[in-house]
Amino acid sequence: DYDAPGPTLWTEPTVRQFADVLEGLVDQGYLVWKTYILQVEPTEKGEKFIADNQAELDNLPKVDDSREWFKQQRKKMAL
Repeated sequence: DYDAPGPTLWTEPTVRQFADVLEGLVDQGYLVWKTYILQVEPTEKGEKFIADNQAELDNLPKVDDSREWFKQQRKKMAL
């Protein structure tokens, strides 16, 4: 964990605004959701995804599902 000295800019409204910006980029086709992936490494056969652990990687939603997953998380935050 990184503890920034002093107040942080990452308050909840800022995070929500940032999420809205990211979602807008997804809607415009600039980004693709890949939840839980920490790192993507190019390999000879394509891409290798590195997650916190293999179980998380195995449970990754497909790209179409991950947008829906993210929207569900946002709804949970709003409650």
